[in-house]
Amino acid sequence: MLRAKALLVLKRPLEAAELLGAVLRAHPDHVPALSLRARAYAEGGKSEQAVADCRRALVLRADPDTAFLAADLLVAGGESGAAIGLLDSSFPVGARPASIDGRALEIEIAGGKWDTALARLDQRIANSKRPEVAMARKAELLEMAGRHDDSISAWKSLESRLASLAPSVRDSHAMSLLAEKARKALNLPKKTTL
Repeated sequence: MLRAKALLVLKRPLEAAELLGAVLRAHPDHVPALSLRARAYAEGGKSEQAVADCRRALVLRADPDTAFLAADLLVAGGESGAAIGLLDSSFPVGARPASIDGRALEIEIAGGKWDTALARLDQRIANSKRPEVAMARKAELLEMAGRHDDSISAWKSLESRLASLAPSVRDSHAMSLLAEKARKALNLPKKTTL
């Protein structure tokens, strides 16, 4: 493995992939070797092989870095739907890191898949103890999608949610920033404090 890493540093990715192939013939389920060979294949311009190794590694052990690599390769190859599917299937919903969900959301937004992205945000809002950031993102996304009235409604929902929070939470820096965003979106005057 160290020699393969050194070959990657020396910008000799296909030689690294070949060396890792020998490791994998002896130990086919060696996840670090699969992930490293996927990276080597990606750097060597062999995207299909890289994605195949990523998929195999993810079946054996869910890993965000491996999932990101595979998703990025799929998006670059024009397969955004496959990238989203891979991200979603690599981790169980309750155990999915926010970064994985966030990357899937970015891909959906970039592809103009507004309804899918909004459904993802709705799920995040429903399952979160602190849904306020996702609520703000939903309001912004509705505006991006040209749904101004729905965006205004979402901002109002966020504003109501923030008003219902305990003062110690509502007055935190993060919540104050969200409240200010909502006020700006709703064209309300800036809140003054005494």
